[in-house]
Amino acid sequence: MKQFSQLIFILGLCTVCASPLMAQGDIRHQSPVLLEAGQEAEFRFDIPGLSSAQIADAVFWYRYAGESGFRQIRPRTDNGSVTASFTPEDTGAADFEYYLDLELMDGRRVTFPAQNPAENPVRVPVVDTGTENAGSGATEFGAFQILSPEPGSTLRAEDVVIAVTFFYENNDYEGIRYRIYLNNTDVSESAFVSPYLITYHTKQLPRTGDHEVRITAEKDGPEQDVLSWRFSTGDDVQPERRVPTTALRPQAEPQRTMIPSGQVEVSTLSQSYSGQSEGAARTTFRVSGREGEFQYRLNGLFTTQEDPRRQPVNRFAAEINYGKWFELQAGHVYPTLNSFLISGRRMYGVHTGVRLMNENLQLQFLHGELARSISPRYRELRREEEPVRDESGNPVTDSQGNPFTEVTYQLGPEAGGTGTYQRRLTGARLGLGSRRVFGWSLSALRVEDDVNSIDVFRSFSDLDQQAFSTLTPEQREELQDDPRLLELRDGAPPPQGNLALATDLVFRSPDGRVNWRADLAASLLNNDISNGILTSERAEDLGYQVGDGVVDTFDRLSWLIIINENMNSLPYRVEDGSAEPYVPGGIFAGDSQLNLNYFGHNLTVQYRWIGPDYASLANSALRRDIAGYTITDRFRMFDNSFFVTLGHENLRDNVVNNRLATTYSMTNRIGLSWLPSDRGLPRISGGLSYRTRDNRVDRNNPFLPAELQQASVRNVDEITDEEVITRPGPRDLNTLQFNGSISQSLRLFDQNHDLNLNYSGVLTRDNVFDFGDFSSHTFSFQVITNFTALPLRTVAGLNYVTSESISGLSTLNIFGGNAGFDYSLLENRLNLNADITLSSNVSQNTPLITRTFDPGGEPDALAQPFLLYYAADPNPENITRNETLTAAFGGGARYDINRNHSVLLRLQYTRFGDQFGDLSLPDDHFVQLRYITRF
Repeated sequence: MKQFSQLIFILGLCTVCASPLMAQGDIRHQSPVLLEAGQEAEFRFDIPGLSSAQIADAVFWYRYAGESGFRQIRPRTDNGSVTASFTPEDTGAADFEYYLDLELMDGRRVTFPAQNPAENPVRVPVVDTGTENAGSGATEFGAFQILSPEPGSTLRAEDVVIAVTFFYENNDYEGIRYRIYLNNTDVSESAFVSPYLITYHTKQLPRTGDHEVRITAEKDGPEQDVLSWRFSTGDDVQPERRVPTTALRPQAEPQRTMIPSGQVEVSTLSQSYSGQSEGAARTTFRVSGREGEFQYRLNGLFTTQEDPRRQPVNRFAAEINYGKWFELQAGHVYPTLNSFLISGRRMYGVHTGVRLMNENLQLQFLHGELARSISPRYRELRREEEPVRDESGNPVTDSQGNPFTEVTYQLGPEAGGTGTYQRRLTGARLGLGSRRVFGWSLSALRVEDDVNSIDVFRSFSDLDQQAFSTLTPEQREELQDDPRLLELRDGAPPPQGNLALATDLVFRSPDGRVNWRADLAASLLNNDISNGILTSERAEDLGYQVGDGVVDTFDRLSWLIIINENMNSLPYRVEDGSAEPYVPGGIFAGDSQLNLNYFGHNLTVQYRWIGPDYASLANSALRRDIAGYTITDRFRMFDNSFFVTLGHENLRDNVVNNRLATTYSMTNRIGLSWLPSDRGLPRISGGLSYRTRDNRVDRNNPFLPAELQQASVRNVDEITDEEVITRPGPRDLNTLQFNGSISQSLRLFDQNHDLNLNYSGVLTRDNVFDFGDFSSHTFSFQVITNFTALPLRTVAGLNYVTSESISGLSTLNIFGGNAGFDYSLLENRLNLNADITLSSNVSQNTPLITRTFDPGGEPDALAQPFLLYYAADPNPENITRNETLTAAFGGGARYDINRNHSVLLRLQYTRFGDQFGDLSLPDDHFVQLRYITRF
């Protein structure tokens, strides 16, 4: 009864507090203060009013600072939230960049950040705290847990018991030989050392002082450091709780059996959004089992929302592993060959690999499809008559005054009827060297659309009898007599073909202080393979000759890549009317990175060169046409609690000099992070960056007065008697970006609280365009309270976003907040939760229009196109202002019938209104019931 009264009190409190709370109606996200290498981080994005059933696909894109392209993982989607978990392992990276991309069932795309997320991702510093501020982590040999003493702790000398335990997967402990050093003295012979546990007890330590424990390992190579931490001894300390003797014993290996274990979830839902009602059912499952070194996994998702006119929503995958020597994945998998080729992109097919000769020989193979075929749906073929018009737009008539008409027959896809070719993928990788000291690999990837996977009308000869059925006999005869009257709109994007090769070389010093990696790649992309390889006849139609030897070469290579005139960069050059083989420089890409760890500094130097014509259809996130270097240095101070990151980057585009102007970008940044070992002190992180972008082109337009120069539409290069030659538009931008975070744990009113405060700001000034300035400020605050006397957890937060673009002509202000709770009762078998969000969004937009300057008199016809300039629309009726209020309430319950069966209920209600409270959009609601069984 007492628990029931507490529950009624909490529900009443949330109801009373609903009205003053404010929350953001768009994506709400609290970025972490920083990421610790080897420690899992969770990225949660809350989208009030959005159910998981509305999400067709969710992708969490990420990369370490300096990488050319983004990688991707699939986050978890729950009602109103998307969560991605990631463990950064690259201790040489100074920063981690990420963004979220959602594709909704209605075709809309939602991202965070909302504007240009790939260009302006969220950036979070990565710090390698080692083990001096952490008691667990991972090494290349396996995971570890420090049992005693705790890193950074102080205890009495007689209480010192050194103990650390190790965990492995797939019997990876075989062949590992550990040694333990105390204050640089090898004490391995006096300690208990095994692959699972190391313990050492000594009474020879001084009563006061600082001490260091270092663990080394040797496996098929020289001895190397894998783990170290510090502790202190003193007199004025309380006796430390000794590590239980049971914790010092080697743990028994987990039971391994082929009997499957896993989880099955069945759910049903009813929802209404944007005035549309929908019901759906969904089933997911995960199954795994192992026996010795053999392991298998199965997972799948099946839903009634599968649509044959979209890419798959249903998905399943199977995986088999035998130790570290063999793996086989089938179904919907996420293979990786090379970051320039494919890295985490979803594929439907088979991916397999073997590692032989103590992992010194690796082989990988993958084959499948990136996209399934979707046939186009055409509307009816119809006859259209349009009057012929003169240059002034007036109808042209005959002597009798009858207008001349132009007859066409038009055929195109209906709304939403565009088709997709099946896109097939085949790849392989050969690797030599274990990559612990040396590694080399060669990878190849072939992607090609199957031109026969769908029927597309490309010309009159492709039309079937059904297409003619809507025409009268007279119209059919007219079209057959003159097929040129047919106007076809593409029923599908042109089929493409792609071949890409990549090689990489890795070197790592035995002590891990020097790491060097170099990648080189090349690609050929054909934007339309529907006509096959280039022939001598088609080359003649294009105005040049192709020798029989060249055509034979194209024919022999057609099983790899179809070469014709639609190549992204032609592999032949036309000189004097004939084509000769040619290797274009723009198809190459390279990335080289050196990482040094000396004198407490982590220094990384990177150089990259990516041509404008390098392309991989399996990795569209690469930034092309870029070259330059990046230097980053990270070091620690004040007992490894203060981290400093310095960075300088210098990049340019137009790397093959095929454009009129080159844009130079230079970025300098500094990042500061404080991670005190005392959890009673705040954790603080901040970063400041300053970037300039300049293409070194001056603004020039002699037809406009000085006060309009910065608003001119066209930039003039040269004026002759007959024409005016234009130059590229000038670019000169300065961007100042700042972000800061504070995280504090405290105990107040006998409760435990976690406070998080975030701020990010961007200020961009355009020095050559009057309407190019941009500014944005984002504040967020969150309090998480864990009650000690009640099984209750509460969350409350505030968010404020303000931005100005087009130099203030477009403004957006979002103010919101959220509050929620989790409460457990019935011995934690029943969990109740609720959350309320409220947001106020105010936006105003003044259109930017082009106007014509009047120089007086009759302007010269040559000058007329250059009298245009940009200006704010002076008509107040065209200024749009929107003020919307969004309120969302969510609640749910979870009841664990027993340890293997659970039932979950989730409710969501969202209301939209304008500034007066009148509804401007239909209310959304969502109800979902889920049943989970584990075995």
